[in-house]
Amino acid sequence: MSLPEIEIVQIGSRPDENRQIEIRQAGSGPVLFLLHGIGSASRGWIHQFPAFAGRYQVIAWGAPGYGRSTDVASETPVARDYALVLRDLFDALEIERAILCGNSLGALFSAAFANIAPERVAGLFLSDAAQGHGRLSAAEREAKLRARLEPLERLGVEGMAQARAGNLLAPDVPEELRDTVAGISAEIRPVGYRRAAWALSMGDLMAEVAGYDGPMAVVCGAEDRVTPPDSNREIAGSRPQASFTLIPGAGHLPYIEQPDAFNALLAGFADPLADPLGGAAR
Repeated sequence: MSLPEIEIVQIGSRPDENRQIEIRQAGSGPVLFLLHGIGSASRGWIHQFPAFAGRYQVIAWGAPGYGRSTDVASETPVARDYALVLRDLFDALEIERAILCGNSLGALFSAAFANIAPERVAGLFLSDAAQGHGRLSAAEREAKLRARLEPLERLGVEGMAQARAGNLLAPDVPEELRDTVAGISAEIRPVGYRRAAWALSMGDLMAEVAGYDGPMAVVCGAEDRVTPPDSNREIAGSRPQASFTLIPGAGHLPYIEQPDAFNALLAGFADPLADPLGGAAR
């Protein structure tokens, strides 16, 4: 199947709020909700829609500030702000519960949602998770935030996308794949990226999942240089119910680099939870 077309969902309880979220969706059944990272977009999940739409309602959002989604209101947001938008989107789509699959910053947002609305999370599947920098000193956070934003200011969106693509992927991936990832990253909106970078700077994934006792799995590309395996192993080790798996031959984006291996792990996690009588049914 081809990538589903973009749909626009109006969110919020008041007609005058004028907030919207971009989604792509396909299939029916239990909800599998996909959350992209800071330099990606809803179209990055091209390998997951055909793999799962036959038995799930698969939904991928464009996070606030990405694609055609409204920016978060605050110029200095935290992960909770994105989680609250996700809750509004669940309400608008009448989703009771979902299995969440988040990559990188999308993993932090998934964890934040599990913190504020655990009853709506049937399972948490975190890929190459960004822990956030909230546990660092103010000086360290500021330095990392400057390093994150400097390429955007110096190179512009397209230049930054080209410069970052290689670091996101395993060293030996085909040039065509690098171009694909750079093309997706080149779609970011500067304001949305800056606000997401602030949320990353202030984030603390370990704190978000500290009270979550539902099903949880953490996977990581064995060659991830952005959120390395040891960082993801630490996340899994913080929760007694969480598993940890390395994906060989993948960097920071295993759902794109090694989709068959990634999808097998996601299916192994999600399928046992998907019983509509007690799983992620809409």
